[in-house]
Amino acid sequence: MSERIRFLAVGHVTNDVIGGRVMAGGSALYAALAARALGCDARILTSAGPDWVGEASVPMTVRAAERTTTFEHVYTGGRRRSWLRATAEPIDEEVDADVVFLCPVAGEVGPRCFRRGAGTRVVGAGLQGWLRATGPGGEVVPRALPPLAGADAWFASAEDVAAPPDLPGIVAWTAGEAGADVRVGGAWHHVRAYPTTAIDPTGAGDVFAAAFLVAWARGEPPLRAAAIGACAASIAVEGEGVTAITNLHGLAERLRTY
Repeated sequence: MSERIRFLAVGHVTNDVIGGRVMAGGSALYAALAARALGCDARILTSAGPDWVGEASVPMTVRAAERTTTFEHVYTGGRRRSWLRATAEPIDEEVDADVVFLCPVAGEVGPRCFRRGAGTRVVGAGLQGWLRATGPGGEVVPRALPPLAGADAWFASAEDVAAPPDLPGIVAWTAGEAGADVRVGGAWHHVRAYPTTAIDPTGAGDVFAAAFLVAWARGEPPLRAAAIGACAASIAVEGEGVTAITNLHGLAERLRTY
């Protein structure tokens, strides 16, 4: 039986407005649901308001806010433009779990979250929220990565940054169906995507990161962990929103044909 990992995702859950519909989202939600589907004791540390449209299907510690972080997304020709319409409260406190995944969506995770608790074995960080700023009218625009330190593994996507960031430790740079480039011990390796038909690519990078961190914490070598992440992400995109994440029980079969 796989080891029961305590997994903590730290970041805002969100309301995502797409075509007039409002859906629950946020990197922390996708990552925690993936970790739970992989057999972890998963939970979320977040800040949200009473307007959040999601349900607490995993344990959540919620720092109260007037409004939930809300994005409006518009897709044109396969490209996404986003506007930040509301922001919850910052999160800046010491945390503890076997695996901690820091995954802001709007720069909300502070430096104290990088401090390791007594039981923390692996700290991962999704860089998306630190690579975003807001321009006129709240439109999400790129920004330079601020100084960061303290994670064992860093995750970024080609959607947010044109080249892999130069940070200490393991770096994974995902590019959807083009796969991922992973730096381990100073050397870069390409990890191919598992071929699938994507219904909704939202959250694929977060599921990749969660599956990678859980596999690595369970003793898998980094490149094997990356292959597990790629297969997990391929399952997650086969449904709308978070709906396909529950299908990660099929991960073992997908790995056999990877």
